[in-house]
Amino acid sequence: MADANHSSEKVELSYGRSLIVAAIVAIVMLWATPRLTPSSDLLTYAAARLQARLVGGHYDIAHRNDTTVVLIDDDSLDQQKGAWPVPYRTHARWLRNIGLIHKPKAIFLDITFGRERDDPTLPELTAALCELRDADIPVFLAALPDIVGDLRLRSGLESPAGEAPCFTMVDVRYTPSKVDRLVWSYPLWTGEHARSAALAIAQDAAGVSISRTDEAMALTWGVDNLDQRRFSMECRQARGGYMEMLPSYLRSLLGDPDAAQPICPYTRALTLSELRAPDADSTRLADMLTGRYVMIGAALSGFNDTVLSPVHDSIPGVFMHAMALDNLLTYQNDYKRALEWEIWPPNVLWLLGIPVVMLAHFLHWLAQWLRGNTRWGGRLLSPPSDWRLFSDAPSLPLPPSADAEGGWKAKAARLSALLRDRAARLWLARWLGSKLCIAALLLLRKAAAIVLSSLIVLYIVLLAQRWLNVGTLPIVDLAIMALAAHWLGWTNRATAFLFGKPDAGPAPASPTPPRESPASRSQQE
Repeated sequence: MADANHSSEKVELSYGRSLIVAAIVAIVMLWATPRLTPSSDLLTYAAARLQARLVGGHYDIAHRNDTTVVLIDDDSLDQQKGAWPVPYRTHARWLRNIGLIHKPKAIFLDITFGRERDDPTLPELTAALCELRDADIPVFLAALPDIVGDLRLRSGLESPAGEAPCFTMVDVRYTPSKVDRLVWSYPLWTGEHARSAALAIAQDAAGVSISRTDEAMALTWGVDNLDQRRFSMECRQARGGYMEMLPSYLRSLLGDPDAAQPICPYTRALTLSELRAPDADSTRLADMLTGRYVMIGAALSGFNDTVLSPVHDSIPGVFMHAMALDNLLTYQNDYKRALEWEIWPPNVLWLLGIPVVMLAHFLHWLAQWLRGNTRWGGRLLSPPSDWRLFSDAPSLPLPPSADAEGGWKAKAARLSALLRDRAARLWLARWLGSKLCIAALLLLRKAAAIVLSSLIVLYIVLLAQRWLNVGTLPIVDLAIMALAAHWLGWTNRATAFLFGKPDAGPAPASPTPPRESPASRSQQE
């Protein structure tokens, strides 16, 4: 018992010392790795994409049906017998049909009217916007800043003098990641007064109180759309969770015929051509439009208003605004902040980051403890030098023709004789097979350790996000660095350098005495 307690104290001390080193190594890697090898961020973002599918599968669907996307498709343009852009009269008719007939809570038009063009039907659009204002249906128009930085639209869309504004201008700009061009964050405020589309609708139409901060919102992309109608035949429905983290070819083997397709958007959608169809389902249209936040955007051939989602790949840009609005309706003022690691990071990052480093280090320490204190752990986690694969193999049979003196010609003749001898060939094949088995087992063991530890850490990050308003990306970044430090052995080396080698269990068994070489055996005989 005394020996066991002493061993436990050693392991405990080793864990405490190496934990400090693990945290330092992870933070140093977090700061230095992107600067020394910028491509290393690709590993973090690849892990973050998996985490996004896991988080999206657990995203609350309570407000999913509150928003509907209406897409301007090619068929709706064909009915107008015209090309893009359509006349302002057409936009006015679309707004009247959706707003005055179906009575949504609000309408957002993700079409910027900033360029001056000669169209005599512009007053009809202004009149339609004012009619919707009078019907208590707020309209939000996409706008871009001018040289000064203020949002602006083309001349002629101003509200009549002495009347309340007929619409609200909202900023539709966003900044994709420089590493993978995906949309991980969504700006809420730009400039002194400009608000994003999702923020303006949440505050003005939904009545959500959101305090102004300097951070953008870390966008949580929902996944669960199994109970919705399929958006198109080029995407698939999904639930999310661990299954979506598997590669597409594995999901295909498990029976998913659409595994290679991207996941359909989270928000419900219909097209203008469906809305205008003579046989349109009035019950379905009422469910999707009446009392909903309707966002109108373009999904036209050759139209480049698309964004790259970490969950859905390339989708029309209006779905980004719809997902951002859903985040604000779900989290309200506790929306996830898009924070970044700095020289002195925000406290909330430390609050979640330190437990993640502790967990990553504990998994590594637990593997060492199991190897040194359990029989099955010693067998599974022992180094290759302790393995006894094919230990009963006889010595290399040496045919008489291979018994030659030194010199490279003699060695070449000996090798040739060995390859001609059947018993020697069988021995060499068995020896080579043992080495290949060891290499394969080492590779599988390392891969299993990486996958298992990553899944555990990513799931803990998922649970922690329910209580902390921080995005996925910075925590996954720290977790990957902490795990990589252990995978590469840097934590052990740094701990050994600073404090002496950490206790990793009992010393390995003494190696078996080397076999007698055939040459020396023949000389003795």
